[in-house]
Amino acid sequence: MRETWLDDGETKDSPQWIYRADNENYPRNEGQNWKSSIFMPRAASRILLEVVSVRVERLQDITEEDAMAEGAELYDNHDGTFGGYGAPMTYRESFHLLWQSINGPDSWDQNPWVWVVEFRKIEQE
Repeated sequence: MRETWLDDGETKDSPQWIYRADNENYPRNEGQNWKSSIFMPRAASRILLEVVSVRVERLQDITEEDAMAEGAELYDNHDGTFGGYGAPMTYRESFHLLWQSINGPDSWDQNPWVWVVEFRKIEQE
């Protein structure tokens, strides 16, 4: 995976990768700026992913498990229950609300075809 970064090494032979996600306020030298992820060399990558599967499906066919994998969250009422007051009661409902907040109020109803790409993190030595 690529991310915003900079090389704070003394020489080209001894790079010291600094990642913006971990060091937003890193004290940079004059003229030293964060570099876009598109320019990150493979050697600087700290997370390596392998594509495990790819499929196409309709948006509304998302399962509860897939919604969880997408990062949808439940809202805890702090009494052992979830949802209420318009809050989602399932991960799928939460994903539905998130999708609409990003893509517009009627985007869920359009039920577009979407790519589902599953990854596996490869442990680096």
